[in-house]
Amino acid sequence: RIICDREDEINAFIPEEYWSLEGDFQVKGEKKPLQAKFYGTDKKMDIHSKEEMDKLDEALQCYTMAMQITKELLAASPDDGKLKWNMYASYEQIGHIAELKHNYREAELLYRQSLEICRTNVKLGTRPFDEDALASSLYRLGALPLQRKATDEQKECLKEAMSIWKDLYNTTGDIVYKKNYDFAKKALRR
Repeated sequence: RIICDREDEINAFIPEEYWSLEGDFQVKGEKKPLQAKFYGTDKKMDIHSKEEMDKLDEALQCYTMAMQITKELLAASPDDGKLKWNMYASYEQIGHIAELKHNYREAELLYRQSLEICRTNVKLGTRPFDEDALASSLYRLGALPLQRKATDEQKECLKEAMSIWKDLYNTTGDIVYKKNYDFAKKALRR
């Protein structure tokens, strides 16, 4: 019976065209390029045709071009807070996608880039960077499941995030900061 059921499944199988999208990205400060595979944005997305692949490839080229233009604009206008924020947000978003796909090392590299941008700009007082954005970056790097237990560096990131959110909660009374503090505390215990 099992063999017959399996044979029926094989006979009922209808082959479909399937495409995959992979890319190599050069990350500042890294010798090896970041290798990434596209799975989708919010959920897994299958690519069934050349037309779908071409659309994704076009979007990826647009994104890459936008990142390059932002870098060039930043070189010409290094004090532009909006451009710095866009670079920071891009690293955060791509890092989050890598994390969702369990590419933790790649996510770590991207989160480090965003943290560096954020930390520098919070110190400089560049708007719209603020302490909450810094704490969020620290949390993302600290809570990243690189190993079973958090590394000492990750624990320090989580402690710094907790300290910032505690101060923000004490200053503003905003419950969001208290909840973020609790998340960081829970992540620290792993």
